[in-house]
Amino acid sequence: MRLRECLLTALANQEPDSVPFVESVVEESVAVKLLGKKEAGPVVPPGHWLKSNTLRIGLRPPSGASYYAIELVNNLALDAVGIHLYLPNFSINREVGGRSMVVGGAIDSRADAEKIKFPDPDAPELYEPLRLLVETYASTGPACICRIPLGAGPAILGLGFERFALALYDDRTLLEKLFDLYAIWYARVMRHIDALEFDFIWRSDIDIG
Repeated sequence: MRLRECLLTALANQEPDSVPFVESVVEESVAVKLLGKKEAGPVVPPGHWLKSNTLRIGLRPPSGASYYAIELVNNLALDAVGIHLYLPNFSINREVGGRSMVVGGAIDSRADAEKIKFPDPDAPELYEPLRLLVETYASTGPACICRIPLGAGPAILGLGFERFALALYDDRTLLEKLFDLYAIWYARVMRHIDALEFDFIWRSDIDIG
């Protein structure tokens, strides 16, 4: 079976001729060594990569050695190539032992939440990198994955774990505001992603990038 056939056969609860191999995230230091890269820079999906203060589109991790997504897929013999679409989560991170760890959140009140503005989820330009990935690999290459959060993770990380736990008791309206902001945005985005004919959508929380 071809890569895509193998993976989709397994997802259909049938038996493929080999076990599909898919990775959601590859540790940056591991990927760099596997590919023999030394220079720091953005990871690049096919022909396009975008990073801004309001949106990230690309193959995780969003920073690291410069390489194309398909290079890592081929090196690891993966059956799928992925792209992600994430809003910022406003977490406060600190490097600990060479790894980025969440130590808090930048959102502390409903006033902070009211200031959050996301890009238009119906803007066609948001989906051009996703369309390009599907167009590049849809017929001959590995299966195509789009990875997006459910919305709960970014909201929790924006508060930080301690603030989130306290808000469960004393500020439920703040939680509802944040959950609505993310969940409604991603629900609208999902309609556009579904129309791009990815082989499957990888919904996940929590992301700390």
